[in-house]
Amino acid sequence: TANSEWKPVDNTKIQVQEGSALDLSGLTEAGPAGRHGRLIIGKHGGYAFEDSPDVERRFLCLTFYKTHIFSEPDRFALWARLVKRQGYDAVRPHVLENFLMSDSTEDGKLSPEKLDIVDRSFAELKANGIYVNLTVGAYRLGFTDSPWKANDYRQRMYIGEPKIRANWQAVAEGMLNHVNPYTKVAWKDDPMIATIELYNEQEWGMCNLHTMSPNTRKLFNEKWRAWLIQKYRTADALANAWGDQSLAAPGEFEKLEVPRNVDTFGPHANDFGLFFRALALEEVAWCDSVLRKAGYKGLITQFNCSKLMLDSAVRWRASPVVSMNTYFQHPTSHNDPGSRCGQTSSIENAADYWRDGNSTKLSGRPFYVSEYNHSFWNQYQRECGLVFPAYSALQGYAALACFELAVQLEPKNLLGDFYNAENPIARANEFLSACLYKRGDVKKAAHRVELQIPQSFLNSNANGNLAVNTEQSKIALMTGFSLN
Repeated sequence: TANSEWKPVDNTKIQVQEGSALDLSGLTEAGPAGRHGRLIIGKHGGYAFEDSPDVERRFLCLTFYKTHIFSEPDRFALWARLVKRQGYDAVRPHVLENFLMSDSTEDGKLSPEKLDIVDRSFAELKANGIYVNLTVGAYRLGFTDSPWKANDYRQRMYIGEPKIRANWQAVAEGMLNHVNPYTKVAWKDDPMIATIELYNEQEWGMCNLHTMSPNTRKLFNEKWRAWLIQKYRTADALANAWGDQSLAAPGEFEKLEVPRNVDTFGPHANDFGLFFRALALEEVAWCDSVLRKAGYKGLITQFNCSKLMLDSAVRWRASPVVSMNTYFQHPTSHNDPGSRCGQTSSIENAADYWRDGNSTKLSGRPFYVSEYNHSFWNQYQRECGLVFPAYSALQGYAALACFELAVQLEPKNLLGDFYNAENPIARANEFLSACLYKRGDVKKAAHRVELQIPQSFLNSNANGNLAVNTEQSKIALMTGFSLN
């Protein structure tokens, strides 16, 4: 209620005006995006372009989940200009495959009508010098039915279930081989595509093993037992290793099932972590081979959610770019009645949400925050504009992407957990990000501490099922920090 303490926010005009004090387009390059060639890993370990490998590049990115932005193609040109005015030079259309499948009547076949809308949108972005971080899979994964079977899809993708892999491949090839009629370039050949993310937050499937459908659990159990047989050869050897002689009894090995969660307890824990790492490595290799056979020559990234060291080990082996999602006080549900949002301060916890993500940063690899936010309704949301971009600049991140929807053509009364365009605190935070991070007001640390993790440590005592030690992660508040 409006009173002497509270005033209503005037959101009637939310577009940044050209030439105003809020116009940050001067922090971005003129188009077209891709004029420097492909984005590569430079000699400095960060982002660079092919024509200038010694010059480190830094992107301010906008992740958007709400695909209604695409529903007004004739106004998209204005939206692209507004993106640039707010200092962004990259976007991440988070559930693009969901949009492209929304009118489809055949699994794995992208809608031609929706493709045309996206083609026009990409052409506008390219003309404005705005790059695209493309995601192949997020929720729908090439199915024509409802996308909200996310964890089951994630789990089946890990184990290589044929239908899931076929859908992913069809969507990937459908995107990459498609020629944009407005740019005359196939998506796979267009250097405006900065990176390709294989599957957003797939690790949530690992975090939700208890939700497996009976058929998925059956397939997982078969993979688990086959991996154990390959490692131990005999039931006796497994029984000795786990300290459980009952496993040597006839028929007991065949009853082994995957646990309900990845943990650090019990005799199975170390082996299960190693098993999951093997699945993850196989999957990334398979996905990468699909993209390369289709002719894509750019950068890829995968596993942008888990902070566990076993997933960092997979990224070390298989992901040229490290991407990570991290939130402070993520609500218990999205804008639903009864949802709860914690009220502590991020500074009170030594910026733990930033440190947790930073503890997956690898030596010699670009680090790209694909989603972050200090969630509304937390009372300290104002902290984000100083804490997150300043420390990210100190560490020399390659890209920052707020979640979500920081640019709108007009107000839609979307004052929710992550809707930034109509949230005055979030808008101020993003302006500070453009200055502190994108403009370079905070310099990259001159020195770096490298935390070396030996294979012997990673492969024993379920250590890989843990994240980096909290006290070690605080080094990053003082100087550069990365894992080797």
